Amino acid sequence: MFATYWLARLVLPELGALAATFATAATPIVTVHARIMKEDIFVAPFLILGLAALIKLLQDPTPLRALLTGVYAGLAGGAKYIGTLFLPFALAAIWFIPGPRGERRLARMVTVARVCGPASG
Repeated sequence: MFATYWLARLVLPELGALAATFATAATPIVTVHARIMKEDIFVAPFLILGLAALIKLLQDPTPLRALLTGVYAGLAGGAKYIGTLFLPFALAAIWFIPGPRGERRLARMVTVARVCGPASG
């Protein structure tokens, strides 16, 4: 639920983010699907956290945000092989989506990829 709230809070006001979080908690489809698919229950939170970290990284790039994005990408890949698909999309987003301090985007990509690497192997 924390991951859902954090992601929703990036695009919604606080009340809307709380409503989205409660709706996710009350709607069992996410949890039921994740439990049926066994490992999905572990990869889903890391993907949500990775997405939220990526959004924050694109909005205001810092080394810590690049590290967090890489950590969540690595944990998603480590939880289930399909989670490794997050990494190429995150790197493409860093490269193609314009934002502040664009001259450092290659360094951010390298940081995310290097941090992600050991956990997803």
